Amino acid sequence: MRSARQSRATVTRWWRTRRGVAAVLAMMFLILFGSLSVAMAIASRGNITTAATHLHVGRAQSAAETGLAVARARLAESAARFLISESTVDATFGANFWNGNLGPLGTTQVLPARTEI
Repeated sequence: MRSARQSRATVTRWWRTRRGVAAVLAMMFLILFGSLSVAMAIASRGNITTAATHLHVGRAQSAAETGLAVARARLAESAARFLISESTVDATFGANFWNGNLGPLGTTQVLPARTEI
């Protein structure tokens, strides 16, 4: 059997060889958690950029749809001003109307534009 002195010497030798293990493990975990936090920061920044881009695209699409609605309303209002008795619409009718030659088109009347304040 071993004596108490030999047991104590063995334990002391064991602790001396194990002295830096805790520091190495602590540094490994520090690097691990540090890299995870950096990855999360990069991912959240990407999400913020994606959300901002989505917001800009939504605003642009809404502005385009509003512009189309205004154009549609103005075109309908302008087209309603022209009253023509000729009801046959063909290529000759279109050419005469486009060129401003309203004589062969029958009775024509152009209503005044509406003014809105």
